[in-house]
Amino acid sequence: MMGLGLASLAAGSWTPILPFLAMGVFGAGYIISCGALLFWGITLFPERSDLGLGLPFWMIAVREALHA
Repeated sequence: MMGLGLASLAAGSWTPILPFLAMGVFGAGYIISCGALLFWGITLFPERSDLGLGLPFWMIAVREALHA
């Protein structure tokens, strides 16, 4: 979904609504992928769900800081 959003944005704006739709698709894909990462972290550490939730949050924050 994130790739589709970026491709739609790069394709040009033949209609004024296309960039907004592209941003919405990209945002939905980003939220879904982050949620999947958080659930995966919890399943990796079933006895320490706080660690399983904290590590993916930390990885997302580091990625965002490096891309800023």
